[in-house]
Amino acid sequence: RDALAEHLESEIISADSMQVYKYFDVGTAKPPAEFRRRVPHHLLDILEPDEEFSAFDFKTRSLDLIQDLDSRGKIPVMVGGTGLYLKTLLEDRDCAVAVTTETRDRVRAEIRGRGLDALYQELQQVDPDYAETISRNDPVRVERGLSVYRQSGRPLSSFHREDTAADLPFAPYLFLLERERPVLYQKINDRVEAMIGNGLKQEVESLLDRGFDKTLKPFQAIGYAQMVAHLEGQMDLDQTVREIQKETRHYAKRQVTWFKKMKDTRTVPVQDEDSAQSLKDKILAFLPQGVALLLFVLWAGLFPGPVAAAETDPFPAAIHLLQKGEWEAARSALEGLQRSQLEPEYRNRVEFLLA
Repeated sequence: RDALAEHLESEIISADSMQVYKYFDVGTAKPPAEFRRRVPHHLLDILEPDEEFSAFDFKTRSLDLIQDLDSRGKIPVMVGGTGLYLKTLLEDRDCAVAVTTETRDRVRAEIRGRGLDALYQELQQVDPDYAETISRNDPVRVERGLSVYRQSGRPLSSFHREDTAADLPFAPYLFLLERERPVLYQKINDRVEAMIGNGLKQEVESLLDRGFDKTLKPFQAIGYAQMVAHLEGQMDLDQTVREIQKETRHYAKRQVTWFKKMKDTRTVPVQDEDSAQSLKDKILAFLPQGVALLLFVLWAGLFPGPVAAAETDPFPAAIHLLQKGEWEAARSALEGLQRSQLEPEYRNRVEFLLA
């Protein structure tokens, strides 16, 4: 990601639902300060742990950042593995309905009282399509699915089926950097060991000592949930490490499935001998000349992961400028198209709009 961003003289937008939270650093694998000094990063450390942040929030903030970077002639590079965030952005999803605090609190209370497994079974009954896409051990997504159903009387998956194609001023590219499964799983195991060595337990202890409640959303993330259980005496450290490794492997498998189902995903096999530079070259080889917008995604905070890229399509972009009444900018875009190689039908449309 950093090699690509530096090559493009660009900036990075994080697409990770946990990296938005301050103080949760080790378990979310935030990029080191050295990387953040070399390449500006966005949507990192923007929220207190008790603040809410939805896929819709991500979409609106990302579009503002993309517009800002594009206006400065920079190519945004997006890094992160929250598949729903990326899907919401690229497919312009409306994220179903707004759930009231009362509904959300009732579902959370039931999770604590009846148990997560009982609530997941209820979700399977009312929204089997959505339940199939998430882990039964994921309280955040179980809560979301049941809250939407109870608020609206409709399954969350039914809102997704009604979403239409996004009318974005760029055509997205999505790359999935994929390792052989045994190699990926070994890297996951090694990464978890490294997190323990880097102080994950001490980080969680410090956060709890500061008064942050264990029911907050970032504490439900893989790594943090298991470490809280360890600190409460529910399992020893060795078992905690094994549980984190197991849940991360399961999550990685679901991520691969998710991204492969997304439209026009391009899979790039990754070999042991690949470096950041060689992966950068592989990605760039897929892209046509004149790329004006790029989104790069690493799932699960692991290296490597899926990469998304987008190339500005000047024709709809010019029409968008016309619709907004930005005549000079639209004329400039259309004149640039007029000087390029176009099929006759597109050239006629350009000339008509210029006239």
